[in-house]
Amino acid sequence: MIRFRSCLVSVVLLVWGCAGAPERQPTELAAVAPSAAPAAVAPITPALVVDANELANQPLPPICRQSLRPGSNVIVTQCMSAADWKRFAQREALETRDLVRMFQGKR
Repeated sequence: MIRFRSCLVSVVLLVWGCAGAPERQPTELAAVAPSAAPAAVAPITPALVVDANELANQPLPPICRQSLRPGSNVIVTQCMSAADWKRFAQREALETRDLVRMFQGKR
Protein backbone atom coordinates (compact mmCIF):
# COMPACT_ATOMS: atom_id res chain seq x y z
CA MET A 1 0.00 0.00 0.00
CA ILE A 2 2.87 2.35 0.84
CA ARG A 3 4.52 1.60 -2.49
CA PHE A 4 1.28 2.45 -4.31
CA ARG A 5 1.00 5.78 -2.46
CA SER A 6 4.59 6.74 -3.26
CA CYS A 7 4.06 5.93 -6.95
CA LEU A 8 0.83 7.92 -6.98
CA VAL A 9 2.50 10.90 -5.33
CA SER A 10 5.39 10.73 -7.82
CA VAL A 11 3.01 10.70 -10.79
CA VAL A 12 0.99 13.59 -9.40
CA LEU A 13 4.12 15.67 -8.79
CA LEU A 14 5.39 14.91 -12.30
CA VAL A 15 2.13 15.93 -13.91
CA TRP A 16 1.89 19.03 -11.74
CA GLY A 17 5.47 20.05 -12.65
CA CYS A 18 4.89 19.53 -16.37
CA ALA A 19 1.65 21.48 -16.28
CA GLY A 20 3.35 24.41 -14.52
CA ALA A 21 6.15 24.70 -17.09
CA PRO A 22 5.76 27.50 -19.66
CA GLU A 23 4.94 26.25 -23.11
CA ARG A 24 6.89 27.37 -26.18
CA GLN A 25 6.12 26.84 -29.76
CA PRO A 26 8.77 25.10 -31.93
CA THR A 27 9.08 28.27 -34.02
CA GLU A 28 10.07 30.26 -30.93
CA LEU A 29 12.85 27.78 -30.15
CA ALA A 30 14.14 27.94 -33.73
CA ALA A 31 14.19 31.73 -33.63
CA VAL A 32 16.23 31.80 -30.42
CA ALA A 33 18.97 29.35 -31.53
CA PRO A 34 20.50 31.23 -34.51
CA SER A 35 20.75 34.53 -32.66
CA ALA A 36 23.00 32.90 -30.04
CA ALA A 37 25.70 32.14 -32.64
CA PRO A 38 28.15 34.91 -33.63
CA ALA A 39 27.54 36.56 -36.99
CA ALA A 40 31.03 36.03 -38.46
CA VAL A 41 33.11 33.03 -37.46
CA ALA A 42 36.84 33.65 -37.79
CA PRO A 43 39.18 30.75 -38.47
CA ILE A 44 40.99 29.49 -35.40
CA THR A 45 44.76 29.82 -35.59
CA PRO A 46 47.13 28.56 -32.91
CA ALA A 47 48.92 31.26 -30.97
CA LEU A 48 52.03 29.14 -30.40
CA VAL A 49 53.60 26.38 -32.45
CA VAL A 50 55.70 23.89 -30.45
CA ASP A 51 58.07 21.33 -31.92
CA ALA A 52 57.70 17.91 -30.27
CA ASN A 53 61.43 17.25 -30.60
CA GLU A 54 62.20 20.32 -28.52
CA LEU A 55 59.88 19.08 -25.79
CA ALA A 56 61.50 15.63 -25.79
CA ASN A 57 64.99 17.12 -25.34
CA GLN A 58 64.08 19.20 -22.30
CA PRO A 59 65.03 17.74 -18.92
CA LEU A 60 62.16 16.74 -16.68
CA PRO A 61 61.61 18.83 -13.58
CA PRO A 62 62.63 17.21 -10.30
CA ILE A 63 60.03 15.45 -8.19
CA CYS A 64 59.86 16.77 -4.62
CA ARG A 65 58.50 14.76 -1.70
CA GLN A 66 58.22 15.42 1.99
CA SER A 67 59.19 12.76 4.51
CA LEU A 68 60.08 12.44 8.18
CA ARG A 69 63.73 12.35 9.10
CA PRO A 70 64.47 8.99 10.75
CA GLY A 71 64.61 9.18 14.54
CA SER A 72 63.10 12.66 14.76
CA ASN A 73 59.91 14.60 14.23
CA VAL A 74 61.31 16.83 11.45
CA ILE A 75 59.78 16.99 7.98
CA VAL A 76 62.39 17.03 5.21
CA THR A 77 61.73 17.94 1.56
CA GLN A 78 63.76 15.91 -0.93
CA CYS A 79 63.90 16.66 -4.66
CA MET A 80 65.19 14.03 -7.10
CA SER A 81 64.60 12.74 -10.60
CA ALA A 82 62.25 9.83 -11.27
CA ALA A 83 65.19 7.41 -11.71
CA ASP A 84 66.67 8.55 -8.38
CA TRP A 85 63.31 8.05 -6.64
CA LYS A 86 63.18 4.52 -8.05
CA ARG A 87 66.65 3.75 -6.63
CA PHE A 88 65.60 5.35 -3.33
CA ALA A 89 62.54 3.08 -3.12
CA GLN A 90 64.69 0.02 -3.85
CA ARG A 91 67.18 1.01 -1.17
CA GLU A 92 64.37 1.53 1.36
CA ALA A 93 62.94 -1.90 0.48
CA LEU A 94 66.33 -3.52 1.12
CA GLU A 95 66.73 -1.70 4.44
CA THR A 96 63.22 -2.74 5.49
CA ARG A 97 63.93 -6.34 4.54
CA ASP A 98 67.14 -6.32 6.58
CA LEU A 99 65.34 -4.78 9.56
CA VAL A 100 62.61 -7.44 9.47
CA ARG A 101 65.22 -10.22 9.21
CA MET A 102 67.07 -8.73 12.16
CA PHE A 103 63.89 -8.76 14.28
CA GLN A 104 63.23 -12.35 13.26
CA GLY A 105 66.76 -13.34 14.25
CA LYS A 106 67.75 -14.67 10.82
CA ARG A 107 70.81 -12.53 10.36
